[in-house]
Amino acid sequence: MTAAVWWTAGLPLIADLVWAAFLIVLVLRVKAGNLVLLACSILVAFMMSEAVFRVLPDKPRTFYRPHEKFQGSPNYRPKVDEWFNMPHGDLPALDFLAPAGIKEPRRVRFKTDRLGYRNDLDYHGQKIILAGDSFLVGNGSDQAEILPNVLKREHGLDVYTAAFAGHPIDYCRRVKDLLNTVGDQAVVLDFIFEGNDFITPQRHPDAPGSYDRYKIRIIKFLGLEYPRFLFNLARQIGWVLHRPGLQPVEVYRVGKKDVGFYGNYIEAALAVRPRLRLEPGDCPAEVMARLKAVFFIPTKYRVYFDLLSDHPGRRLPEPAPAYLETKKFFAAYGVPVIDLTPALRQKARELIHLDRYVFWRDDTHWNGEGMKAAAAQVAFFWNRHQEAVSAGDSAGSPARNLE
Repeated sequence: MTAAVWWTAGLPLIADLVWAAFLIVLVLRVKAGNLVLLACSILVAFMMSEAVFRVLPDKPRTFYRPHEKFQGSPNYRPKVDEWFNMPHGDLPALDFLAPAGIKEPRRVRFKTDRLGYRNDLDYHGQKIILAGDSFLVGNGSDQAEILPNVLKREHGLDVYTAAFAGHPIDYCRRVKDLLNTVGDQAVVLDFIFEGNDFITPQRHPDAPGSYDRYKIRIIKFLGLEYPRFLFNLARQIGWVLHRPGLQPVEVYRVGKKDVGFYGNYIEAALAVRPRLRLEPGDCPAEVMARLKAVFFIPTKYRVYFDLLSDHPGRRLPEPAPAYLETKKFFAAYGVPVIDLTPALRQKARELIHLDRYVFWRDDTHWNGEGMKAAAAQVAFFWNRHQEAVSAGDSAGSPARNLE
């Protein structure tokens, strides 16, 4: 019993092996009565620790944001409409040693349509389909601030978003699945993120390994509550011991406030040879035929690099090698790639004197201000594209002026 409870604490494989060896020694050398008492003592200690964690004023939660609570397969649960109190963004969840000063508690509304995408309404004939990952979902932001709602409210563009966390191949698959629903005139605008959409050096694993996933399945099968807090904490301790000095999250002063930056995405911004997680032929021809533009989303570190209080001797490659790689890949299909870096940097500089930001200070994702800056670029492209089509230039060559 004690071994089973300890196992659910989410410790990595090496800890389980050490614990198993310890149990074998106990069974061989300790009397049965003493072994039972020891097991009961460890079980009580574990239960008391869990109880303490649950009554802390800033106690860790099983779900700190809607993404984990409502994710399903292959998208979110359909027809969700709930308010959610977020104690913080994803950075404190990735690094429990991150300063509390970066936390931005907020209350967000999270709605999905019948297909499990984060849209206010079901697809109703929109001509523009947005494809991408959690940036398009608007993770960490309220429903009113997500990109499709900003485009409709401020630019009069009614778009549909087919977005969920993943990689470029997943974006193509979702659009392909949607083609049976959308009209023949619908076109696709894709969004590629400098961070997880490329293969770049990483400081620590982004996701649980195969052994971890196996443990999660067994724990859920047994009907136990998975102790996400202890699981993450154990891995962060392992990361610190494995690579001392390289924290999952770095914090810098930007303007008058501290801002957190994810270590893996810092490495992505500094990488000189990133590789797009997309090969020729990965995206179906019918999807590529509808693709009119790709928007490159830079990391938070790239946007704020010139405004940081310190650079620790780093040099940021410009323009972003990931942007150049994206541009090279889609040039073979005649699809323009529009870099959102200048627009986000300009907006960041404008807001810094107002103590406002284009990314959440405690998150890897952009906030409503960042989505407004991106929406303006999307609307500008679309208007120019429509003008070109009306003039008989279906290739949309004016869009290339945005690069």
